[in-house]
Amino acid sequence: MDELTITEDVATSIRLHEEGYTSVYVVSQLIWYGEPPEDINAYLTRQSKWAFGYFQLERY
Repeated sequence: MDELTITEDVATSIRLHEEGYTSVYVVSQLIWYGEPPEDINAYLTRQSKWAFGYFQLERY
């Protein structure tokens, strides 16, 4: 995992695709998506983190 950005999952995906790997979307009822934010402040914090993380990807 690329830990140089706060959106390490996206950065790692980009690197893997640049190396020629492919990815597959799997539709499954068994996938756990995590827990929702507890309140509006937690929601805004999470959204801000993800938005900033995508700006960090410009270096790729």
